[in-house]
Amino acid sequence: MNIILVSFIKFLIKIIKYFYNFYRTILYFLKYKFFKKQLNNKEIYEIGVFFSKNKIISDYGRNILSKIDNQNIFYRKANFFLANSLFNKTENCPKKYFNNFFTNNRNIQDDFLNFYPPQVSSIIIDHNFNLDDSIFKIINENPTNSFSDNKQIKIYKYYQSEHNLHNQKDFRELTKFIEDYLNNNLIKYYFKKMTKGRFIINKMWFVKSRKGIELASHNHPEGVISGILYYKVPAGNDPGNLVIQNPRSNIIINSNIKNYKIHEKKIIIKPENNNLVVFNSYLEHSVNNQRADEYRISIPWDAEFEI
Repeated sequence: MNIILVSFIKFLIKIIKYFYNFYRTILYFLKYKFFKKQLNNKEIYEIGVFFSKNKIISDYGRNILSKIDNQNIFYRKANFFLANSLFNKTENCPKKYFNNFFTNNRNIQDDFLNFYPPQVSSIIIDHNFNLDDSIFKIINENPTNSFSDNKQIKIYKYYQSEHNLHNQKDFRELTKFIEDYLNNNLIKYYFKKMTKGRFIINKMWFVKSRKGIELASHNHPEGVISGILYYKVPAGNDPGNLVIQNPRSNIIINSNIKNYKIHEKKIIIKPENNNLVVFNSYLEHSVNNQRADEYRISIPWDAEFEI
């Protein structure tokens, strides 16, 4: 009896979702077709994204997003979404939209840019940072925050700090080290010709986790490149591998260590202490189940390119 009831509830939820999405489709179509001038930038962007996710009218949605002007604050988000749609569905070439996302308002010539195909760098840095006291001070002074609630901390043993570490005194040395490494060692991978400007970290945070933690697949539209410094990694075979989606099998890997493997259009990286991983921000990535009892501390970040 319970199985029948559960099946009926699931079916009912599907029906409700179907009619709700049908209603939204009609409403958005009428709004965009007849009242476009009354819509703000955010509404137009959201309508374009909504239509793009509908298989039947996806082309119509992409057309809306592709018409967003480059002075519009949603221009970069629109191009990021368009490029990802193409990249992850292996349709056409997303290079145009990825380049639009990178170059907007930066005065960079398109033929200088080497932002596509994507690249992943995995290296062991030769510098040891002592951040234990700083990290645990943040945790003790802020037992919960906007990224970590009581359930995450007490049940899942997972803590994510606020994303402002790059502005804090205790993390300035690390921030400078990564920025210098990007601009002295890795910048050559993102430009065919050298250009003025620097990679600047605009977000940095730490994640403290232990056994049982997984992280769903996602990417980072907040920066043009992203990365992770693995500060403390548990010993053993399952420290929580980083899985990077490689839907077109065209990711270029730059590494001074062999801590990765390629399997079924995925790059699987087994992190080590002092392992710095850097990748294009548009790459979808996740974390496999961490099986070690010891805590793991990673320090992710995003970087913009400023001229």
